[in-house]
Amino acid sequence: MQAFVKTGSSPEFALWNVTDLGYLAYATAVQLVTGAIKGNSGETYTVAKVNSGAPYTIGADSVVVLGPRLSSTRTTSISTSRRSASSRRS
Repeated sequence: MQAFVKTGSSPEFALWNVTDLGYLAYATAVQLVTGAIKGNSGETYTVAKVNSGAPYTIGADSVVVLGPRLSSTRTTSISTSRRSASSRRS
């Protein structure tokens, strides 16, 4: 993607840590199945191996946000952004 950003074909691209996203989805599912969390909007819980142990908050429509993405533009190298990936509970 970096080549497309350098030529201007794409102004920006973003990456998420798919390992952490998968682990978050797995850990969230385990907590739901075991009853540790109910999945209600506003409920908080922690997943020890991601987000430095900081709590996650379940949002509207059961969305759980992983955290900052990595983005790159023509003038920047990969950097952390405030926009986030999300893991949606079915």
